[in-house]
Amino acid sequence: NLQLLTELDFAMAKGKLSLDMKAAAPALNSEGRIVLHQARHPLIKKEDVVPIDFELGINYHSLVITGPNTGGKTVTLKTCGLLTLMAMAGLHIPARSPSEVAFFDLVLADIGDEQSIEQSLSTFSSHMKEIIAITELAGPGSLVLLDELGAGTDPSEGAALAIAILNFLNQTGAYTVATTHYSELKGYAMNTEGVENASCEFDIESLQPTYKLLIGVPGVSHAFSIAQKLGLSQDIIADARQLISEESARFEQLITAIESSQKEIDDKKSEADKLQRELQEMRRTLEQEKEKIAKEKQELLAGAEAQAAEIVNKTRRQMEEIIESLEEKRAEQRLGHRLESELRGQISEVEKELSAHRHKRSTDQQPGEIEIGERYEAIDLNIEGVAKSLPDAKGQLVLEAGQISFSVAADRLRPVGKKPKAAGRRPRAGQAAGRTAASLTTERKMHATTELMLRGMRADEAIAAIDHFLDDAVLNGISPVRLIHGKGTGVLRQVTQDYLMRDSRVDSFRMGVEGEGGDGVTVAKLKL
Repeated sequence: NLQLLTELDFAMAKGKLSLDMKAAAPALNSEGRIVLHQARHPLIKKEDVVPIDFELGINYHSLVITGPNTGGKTVTLKTCGLLTLMAMAGLHIPARSPSEVAFFDLVLADIGDEQSIEQSLSTFSSHMKEIIAITELAGPGSLVLLDELGAGTDPSEGAALAIAILNFLNQTGAYTVATTHYSELKGYAMNTEGVENASCEFDIESLQPTYKLLIGVPGVSHAFSIAQKLGLSQDIIADARQLISEESARFEQLITAIESSQKEIDDKKSEADKLQRELQEMRRTLEQEKEKIAKEKQELLAGAEAQAAEIVNKTRRQMEEIIESLEEKRAEQRLGHRLESELRGQISEVEKELSAHRHKRSTDQQPGEIEIGERYEAIDLNIEGVAKSLPDAKGQLVLEAGQISFSVAADRLRPVGKKPKAAGRRPRAGQAAGRTAASLTTERKMHATTELMLRGMRADEAIAAIDHFLDDAVLNGISPVRLIHGKGTGVLRQVTQDYLMRDSRVDSFRMGVEGEGGDGVTVAKLKL
């Protein structure tokens, strides 16, 4: 538990430090790249520190920083080393994203003056002792930080030794950052592949360093300018200028011009960055406004849709109530039609039984020789009539009953004079019912027709008429039939066709064609 609490406390401490420094998480790599944007030294107050942009390991492996004293060279060196170690330790770094730090095997540094009277070490000796240890350890995957390389001895020898050390480190593959005052190292950096110049900017007017790092621009000491600003005699300064070589003077002037141009470029870049940030801020504001307007629009649309949905639902409920009421009435009508159909079916069954009974009873009876003008009874139809012709080759003859003539089989006739009678007896109930059913059937057959007039009827009247009409048509074997509903508003036509679609006696139906009544007539084919 103590170990867990320790780890949690350490994690909370790292988070608190990150918040206090306004730090960010850098990207890590193993290729030696260090890219820092607006990096700050973690031990200098945020209000006082000047952020720097630093780069190493992309186009060059070694960086030589030159410039006057108190210009910020050593702070730049320490910022690079500290932020690298912080990232490797899992801490956020005080730099703006996206910054990037490499994970090095070794971070080797010689910073500060380790001179000691007790150990008889001079400034040069103390630096050299550290550099010897560094050269023994440095190699690929190492970051080497050297402050005031070659200082503390004869300038010409110190410069030569510094160049040799930088050459060695560059050949080992180490990543090196070194500060120096030697002009020779400026030329070395300009002419050596993998090595780049850098300088800390200095304001001549105010005689104050700006602490801005300028990569690609070698630094100058500005010794003559500073001395002149401080009031040193012009004669002395003129004499000093004559003592340096013409080439060195031109070199210093060139560097000063480059530094001035770089400063102007940086100012313009800063202004452009500021404008870009303002543009991005405006874009974010516009996007937020756009999202706000879109959200309000969606809310308005959602409200309108909800209101419309409520109206639709209310209307649907009202329609469902109306439909339910209509269905109840229709169900009542269907019940009446069903009862009527059942009754008619029962009558038809009784007729069939009576017909079968008569057929069985008269099987052995023969009509004898048919005589034209004599009266006969059609047994199956229970109709009496006068024979108007003799039987043909198929045994059919014409029987006339009143104004109706019809064809019947001769063997299904019985002379009226030969009809069996039960003397003194009344007909039995079954026989009376049979004669009544037969009479009803005959009457319906005699009045059967191929068309039904529906015009002027109400919907319920039309449905009842259609049902009765279809019964008669099926009973008489009539198909197709015509139902005349007229054109009008189309309501009667719709009622007619809806009923035909549901009726099992109907095989198919269609609208009338030219000559049949057109849209005012529906022609139905029945299942016989």
